Amino acid sequence: METPRSPLIKILSFVPWAERIFMVAAALALALSFTGNPSTPLLVTSLVGLGVSFFLTAFIPMDIPYEENERLDFIHLFTLTIAPKIVYIGMAIAVMAILINQLGLPPERYLQFFLASGFIIVGSFLVIIVAWAKGVKHIGYILPMYYRALPVLLVMAYLYFKP
Repeated sequence: METPRSPLIKILSFVPWAERIFMVAAALALALSFTGNPSTPLLVTSLVGLGVSFFLTAFIPMDIPYEENERLDFIHLFTLTIAPKIVYIGMAIAVMAILINQLGLPPERYLQFFLASGFIIVGSFLVIIVAWAKGVKHIGYILPMYYRALPVLLVMAYLYFKP
């Protein structure tokens, strides 16, 4: 008999769809913002939704097909379980910092967020490279997360180093 799933897991199953919708809306709003046509309500809604969806994605269990009696060491645990959670929370912080930047608030309100989340994302990229070099299995299951983290990192770097 199958064990019943938590209602939270059922709700979290809709988070990836919400993330895609907010990602498209945020890209559109940021493109409008960079061209000089600010769309503040769309920008605020999409970035807040994207930040919340990134934060909630950190709590979705990953479906990695482990073998039945497979023993994993710390680098496997860190790479496949802990690092994705840290990166998603770091991306949520970065998106909120991008929102604060785009609202025109003073730099001291968001620069520390940029630095903290930037170090989190870059550090996790380095962990993935080390894990890949050590031969961690199932690393392909977490690569889509880094495809999401790279654009956030690039936008954040552009806004941080913009004159």
